[in-house]
Parts: sequence; C-alpha cells; structure tokens
Amino acid sequence: MDVGTDACLDYLSEALKQGETSFDQITPNRTDAVRQGIGMTRLYYREIAPTIQPLLVEQRLEAIVDDGIILSGQPDTIAIEPGQIDDLKTGARGPGNHNVQIGCYSLLAQSAGLTIERGVIDFVKRVPIGKVQPAAVRITVPLALAEQTAANVLRHVVDDLRVFRNGDERLGLRPGDPAAFLANPNSNLCSAKYCLAHGSNFCHEWQKSE
Repeated sequence: MDVGTDACLDYLSEALKQGETSFDQITPNRTDAVRQGIGMTRLYYREIAPTIQPLLVEQRLEAIVDDGIILSGQPDTIAIEPGQIDDLKTGARGPGNHNVQIGCYSLLAQSAGLTIERGVIDFVKRVPIGKVQPAAVRITVPLALAEQTAANVLRHVVDDLRVFRNGDERLGLRPGDPAAFLANPNSNLCSAKYCLAHGSNFCHEWQKSE
C-alpha cells in the first residue's frame, strides 16, 4: 500500500505543480486533495487490486483504422483470466457511460493479438473530508455493444475526415471546411487541454452563449 500511496502523492504533486488540477467544493484545497487521494488509493488497494491479475498496465496500443488514421489508446489495465479491460474512474459524480472508450480499448487489445472477454469500469468516488469513503463500484460493460458503438464512432471519424479532405457538394462543403467535423461542446473533452481547436478560429462551437 505504501508504494501505491507514494505514487499517488508524486503524481498529485506534479499535477498541482503543472496547474492540471482545479479545486471545488468537495476538494477546496491542496491538503484535502492529498488526503482524498490517499484514501481513494487505499480503497483501490483493498477492494479492487486483489481481484486483478495484470497483463498490461498503462501500455499504449495502436491500430490502423483507415488511410492516415491511427487509433491510439492506453488502457489502465488489461487483466488475465478472463481477458479483461479494467478502467479506473474517479470523481464526485457517478462513473457515467464509457462504452466507446472500453470498446476502443477492446478493439486495440484484439488487434495486438489479445483475447478480450469482458470490460469493467472500476469507480472510486471522491467525497469531502469528514465523510465516509464509499465502497468501490464495479460495473460490467456489455462488450459486444461497446465494440459496436466504438466501431460506429470510428466510421464517423473516417467519413468526416474524407469530407474534410475532399469536400462534399451535396452538403455544400468545400475541402478544408471545419464544418465537416461535428463538435460536441457538452463533452468534457471540449477544452483547451484535450482539443487543439478549442479557442481557435477553426472551431467556434467551444464559445459559450451569452
């Protein structure tokens, strides 16, 4: 457990130094962030880690999807017996729906020659200091549906890139028109941290309504 908590503190310290962490009502300051991080790490160590036999941990996988398009992902854990994607989520709210992510991880693992039989989301909730840390939640993801959903999203990406490159007279789009891509400003990924188009003249969907 000491190894895990030390790693947590090192990672959190670096994230705070780089400005990658913001505070809220549940985690109002650095001291609380450290205490919460240690508590969540200990919970993971007690309840989740003993059930996993890791095969790959945080190893980046890549697969060619189409001409000029490479799917790249880094699953938290690919476990042995059964071949299983284990992805850890934390936060103040519930784990949400991560079918596309798990589906992509499964497709990547299979392209690397691994047999995947199950997808699991491990969720550890972030709670205010003074409240009891709730038990970890493990959610089994319907793997076939997740893979199908991921394949649909990837097909959409391929089609959008084709329109961006070549244009589409039917849609009234010329080559290089950013409207070829469908933005999702409600996504957490719609931010300068995750999207190079955020804040640029290429995409205006990021702008907040007055």
